[in-house]
Amino acid sequence: MSKFAPWRTFSIFISSTFADMQAERDHLKNIVLPKVKEELQKQRIKLEIVDLRWGLDTTSIEQEDEREVTVLKVCLDEIERCKPFFICLLGDRYGWIPPEKRMDDATKGMDHISHNKGKSVTALEIEFGVLATNQQLIRSVFYLRNPLDYTKFTPERAAMFSDVHNPNHPIEEKKERSDALDKLKSSILSHFAKKEIKNKVKSYTVDWDAEKEKVINLKDWGALVYEDIIRDCFAQAQYTKGSTPKNWQEKELALLDGFIENHTTNFCGREKLLTELKTQLLKADPNNWGLILTGESGSGKSAVFSMVNKMMRKEDCFILSHSAGLSAKSRNIIELLQIWNIQLSDFLGIEYVEIKPQEKVVPVDNLIQNSVEEQNDKLKPDIEKLQERFKELLFTVAEKTQVVLLIDALDRFEPTQRAKYMTWLPSVMPGNVRMLCTAITHTEKKAEEYHSELTIKSIDFFTSEEAKQMLTLLCNQKHKKLPLKVESVILKKKGDDGKNATSSPLWLSLAINILMAMDNDDFEKMKQLEGRGDEVIVDYMKNLTTDFPALPGKLFLSLIRVR
Repeated sequence: MSKFAPWRTFSIFISSTFADMQAERDHLKNIVLPKVKEELQKQRIKLEIVDLRWGLDTTSIEQEDEREVTVLKVCLDEIERCKPFFICLLGDRYGWIPPEKRMDDATKGMDHISHNKGKSVTALEIEFGVLATNQQLIRSVFYLRNPLDYTKFTPERAAMFSDVHNPNHPIEEKKERSDALDKLKSSILSHFAKKEIKNKVKSYTVDWDAEKEKVINLKDWGALVYEDIIRDCFAQAQYTKGSTPKNWQEKELALLDGFIENHTTNFCGREKLLTELKTQLLKADPNNWGLILTGESGSGKSAVFSMVNKMMRKEDCFILSHSAGLSAKSRNIIELLQIWNIQLSDFLGIEYVEIKPQEKVVPVDNLIQNSVEEQNDKLKPDIEKLQERFKELLFTVAEKTQVVLLIDALDRFEPTQRAKYMTWLPSVMPGNVRMLCTAITHTEKKAEEYHSELTIKSIDFFTSEEAKQMLTLLCNQKHKKLPLKVESVILKKKGDDGKNATSSPLWLSLAINILMAMDNDDFEKMKQLEGRGDEVIVDYMKNLTTDFPALPGKLFLSLIRVR
């Protein structure tokens, strides 16, 4: 893994007014950013998006002024933390203008911030996050939405999207807000112009669906944002061509490394299990050289596999890792042996001579009579040579150092006898080799039958303490804090068998991701509820989590049906 560049994490803060930019924020979250993250991961970049439409529990704060100051401070703190990337969306609203005293309290000690009278939160975010510091200009992009056709709007909707069309604002206030918005946009344009920084302020056009009452036709704008984010992240990362995979083997290794990185970012708990596995992999016992960790889908086996990988890299040993099912190639034993033989050869400092697959012509009658796996073997006659090469290289390396084999998802290998029984491994393992595999419960039986030296261990369920720890970790990664009432519902959720739903890490991860995915549809539903704004959000989330099925499979299906 060390042949690739180190992983980097970039954060992007999204600033905008609230009600009128829900469609753009949802398009970013659901369409643009998943593609961005997929592309950046190829370059070993992890992307965090900070979208503060919700995520701060202020229900326990009785005084309104204290709640507002708290929200403002959190926004500014996140902008400070998120440097160097800032995205701003501006339409026809200037935004929420808190009382000057509360703005002063939130910006206390920030000498570079100008006077706060009549300033909106969005304007403050822009001044604080971009205009006040020169180095932020090249890492920020502004998207100015061209005016919508308000003749298609109902008066209520028009008020949400435009200060000028808001009947609740007196004529004088409408003019003040309109002038302030025009001044803000002009100051942004002039600031970049003075610094001679181009292509950082861009206008875009969308349409309004009067029937559905929503902004539509965001595809072109989304493509523009995608290109901007990719360009700026790559420029910041300053990657060279030499750090990217050069062939299919390196692509598979990079894919595996990304898999391990993703599964360890939020890893928590399992301290006792990790200690046991480390001891197993470092001890010298030729009669007990392998362990298969079993469990149901979603029990956390892949996360443990990934964490063991990182943990063992610190030990004095040589590691060969693989996770079946990450790609089409990763399911095949022949590709696994090719990659591992290359790695073993590299360790020994010898040139690897590739054994290329040769297709053998088989009569049609024989193809009909033979089983599928036998046909596959005949199409790949070099598998025996690869196995023999693997055995030779493994024994040679094992004479020089401890070798650790780590394999995730045995059950996802090709459905051949070679894979199920693991006959591709040496029948007699070198004394200096240890192995850890993971598998769905009961799929390990044939491998255990063939290799008597294997030990089977079931993974434990998540404890309540581990679930609480993981919940906090997942929320922190999204820069959110779950309201205590919502957290309580999640942690107390039980299935029909009386078992905590959070005993499955997959269920917990799905539950948190559903809450993090709340979008415009959810906020529209919240408008039907009565009460203070922050309390309405809490009540809505509490009702949502109360209805969650207690099994990960059913929760996933409900997510698909709803979303």
